[in-house]
Amino acid sequence: LGRMSCRTSSSVSGNNNDGRLFPEEINILYDSKCNVCRWEMEWLSRRDRQIVNTSAPKIRLTDLEAPDFDPLDPRNGGVNYRQGMKAMTAVTADGKVIQGVPVFRIAYEQVGLGWLFTITQWPILNTIFDFGYRIFAKYRTLFT
Repeated sequence: LGRMSCRTSSSVSGNNNDGRLFPEEINILYDSKCNVCRWEMEWLSRRDRQIVNTSAPKIRLTDLEAPDFDPLDPRNGGVNYRQGMKAMTAVTADGKVIQGVPVFRIAYEQVGLGWLFTITQWPILNTIFDFGYRIFAKYRTLFT
């Protein structure tokens, strides 16, 4: 998947006048059958609700395992089940699809903890984190 996979959905059409696909900043597509993935998404969601208080949440979660998951829904960026299961995937409100470690970086920025992933941007460590994540993503069902 490389360092950062990013593309703009071909079916970007906002639900409102500002061209956004959804009110949150990011829609994370995740595998709820992966215990680690599910735990982290639940934690991010709780953190999002805690820091947001009265404003709208910044993170939207979409379960790839849900019976109603629709890859054709523009909010899901055209990502199908197989693609989404390869690595953590997210769609930004403007339709960019992001995969791998950058998803965590953006998600944690949204909940005020972006500093935790700062070292993943350092050149040598970036390669190590990307490699480690690709191994985890590939074998996560064995690990969890």
